[in-house]
Amino acid sequence: MNILLVTPWRPSLTGGISTVVARLSEEFRKKGHRVTIFVADRENRLSQIEVLKDTPVYGMYLRSPVSSDHPIRAAIMYYVWFPLTVMQLLWLARRSQLDAILIQYPLPAMYYFGILKRLWTGILFVTYQGNDAHDLSSWSPQEQRLVRSLLEKAD
Repeated sequence: MNILLVTPWRPSLTGGISTVVARLSEEFRKKGHRVTIFVADRENRLSQIEVLKDTPVYGMYLRSPVSSDHPIRAAIMYYVWFPLTVMQLLWLARRSQLDAILIQYPLPAMYYFGILKRLWTGILFVTYQGNDAHDLSSWSPQEQRLVRSLLEKAD
């Protein structure tokens, strides 16, 4: 099985979700699965940003359509970049021949993977643990809707 692990933070960092993703990657590989990691990064273009024990790590900026600081700019930039972002994620899914996507610590901008689910035939998993569940109530209603949309599309 070809698996994409999705996380907000690079797995080479220490602690929390980064450690969980690094360990999951190792365990999946021990079972014979091919693993790719995707992190929410600062670049507009999808690119490989590091390798973690023979596992490629890709990064790309995932824009959220909502922002409490700059709501108009967030909405405009989201609509400008939306097609290119989805196309790059679809390219990664097809290039890696993904069978499953596993999202660790789902943030509002990760709802792109819910959209990708409509264009790709694999399995979408979303996991909640610790603060990701507790923090949800502190997010804006719009951010909560984005995460809810992602959860509704998950298998």
